[in-house]
Order: sequence, then structure tokens, then C-alpha cells
Amino acid sequence: MQKIFRVNGPGAHSFSWVVDEGTGPYKLFGDGPDHPGAVSMRTRARASSLRESIKSFAGDQVKTRLTHRAPGAYHPRIWRPHCWPTTQEHFRTEWSSSVLGAQNLFEDMKQVFRYVEPTKANWSAFGHEIRQLLILACTEVETQCKAVLRANHYVQQPPKPKPHAPPIAKPRPPRDLAMGDYFRLAGPMRLAAWQGTPRRYPELGWIRPFRKWGGSVFSPLPWYSAYNATKHDREIAFSEGTLGNVIEALVAVYVLVVAQYGQFGYRTFRGSEETEFGCRAPAYPMQDHYVPPHVAPGSAWRAEDCPL
Repeated sequence: MQKIFRVNGPGAHSFSWVVDEGTGPYKLFGDGPDHPGAVSMRTRARASSLRESIKSFAGDQVKTRLTHRAPGAYHPRIWRPHCWPTTQEHFRTEWSSSVLGAQNLFEDMKQVFRYVEPTKANWSAFGHEIRQLLILACTEVETQCKAVLRANHYVQQPPKPKPHAPPIAKPRPPRDLAMGDYFRLAGPMRLAAWQGTPRRYPELGWIRPFRKWGGSVFSPLPWYSAYNATKHDREIAFSEGTLGNVIEALVAVYVLVVAQYGQFGYRTFRGSEETEFGCRAPAYPMQDHYVPPHVAPGSAWRAEDCPL
């Protein structure tokens, strides 16, 4: 039975995948032709263990993880490092829409920043333009989350019937998606660990807009709760539309784009391309990396719904 291992070690820059067919030599592959240091397939004689067989090129500190992913299988709009179908070929329309929607918000952000300096001292500042930008940013967050759920054919879970409740004559129509649904993306997209920051304002530091979603139980996002409050009742909750909530919401928009595609502009977020925000990606477990299709000759990238 074939097994595929992800390899990481000081000397494993060229060979990142090992295929074990059960008999015969191990097959070694790089991440792919678009990655620096990628090489063609090579073989390594079997030793007492997989680790012993690959220590000679990967070093004594080598780490290996068995993956259960099929070569070429990926979850639509849920990025993984190192191996990922090219955005320009597989998601060009969706990526362009996401980036244009975010860029328009960032232009509005710069206008607001002309009048209210984005500092911690002004974190609680509020006003009509700030409130409007918060509403727009949060609706864009909703749009991005809905798109990822839709791409993976997410099906809402029906509400649990109450004890001793009479049977429903006909099924209720699907409800609108809400933050409880979007929370299902937190695990697969590692949202709680993503960080962003407005590049030109280092005082603000690194912001984790989804930090409340680090556990298995849903917890409201403060900036999104503020958006709901001020959207539905401006007179009562006008002061909820603060500059701090706007900045967190805008970082959330940026994070959601990069967490879907691994890039915001035409280069990856680790490249030198200038954008309004800086970004730090979380560490992804080795076994969660997508297996490139060239590991299995004849394979190609193919979408596979993420279990949500």
C-alpha cells in the first residue's frame, strides 16, 4: 500500500516528499517546478527505517509526517504553504474580485486616516465616516467567508428539535449564513493565528482579528459585534463604530484574502510587493500540506470539498 510522507530537515530543501510503495526503493520528490530548489524524482535505497534512509540527505534532525491526502487534492480557496495550485490558473476570477473589493476599502481607509491618525490614543475615536467604513469592511468579511463556504459546498446543519415539540408541517427555508457558520472556517484556515498590520503605522503592531476563534467553541468577535450594534441602531450604538474596530475589520479582510490564495497582489505575501498591510501566516502541520500532483505521475490539481 502506497504511503506518502512530508519531509522537513536542514538538508531537505530539494526533496520534500517521500513515496513508499511498500517494496523497492523510496521515491523522493521536490515541492514542484514553481518552487526554488525543486528537483526531479530520485530514489533512495530502503534501510531499517524511512528515517534512516533519508538522514543522509536531510540530516539527523529530519522530521517526517504521514499524510492521508491524495496527490493533487486541495480544498478550494483554502490555502496551504509550499504546494498550492497556481492562483492565476485556478482562481483568477475569484482572486481578482476579492482583491478589488479589499482595495476599494483600503482607499477609503486612507481617506479616514487623513483626518484621524491611526494611533492607540485614537483607538476609541468614532464618527460617521468611521462607522460607514466599519459596515463596509464587515460586509466584505461576510462576503469572503460565504464564498469559501460556497466553494466547498457547505450545507447548514438543521436546528435541533426541542423536546416534545410538535412536528413541523413543512421544512423551513434555509436561514441566512451567520458568524456561527463562518466560524467553521477557523480550523481549516487557521484564522485565529493569522496576523496583519497596516505597514505605515508600526505603533499599531501585529493584529490578530480572529484571535477569539482559537478554540473549538464559538466566541463572538468584538469588532464584528460592534458592527452589528451600530448598523442596526446608530442612535444607541453610534460610539461602537470606533477606529480600532475599523482597523481590526480591515486587517480581517486582508487576512481572509491571503488565507484563501496565499497572496494579495501578483506575488506571494512573502514577496517584495508593496501592499497596505503586512501579513504573518501561521504554522501549518506538515501532514496538512497539499501533496503536489507530480508525486503521482498522471495526476493533476483537483478540487475536493473541505469537511466543514
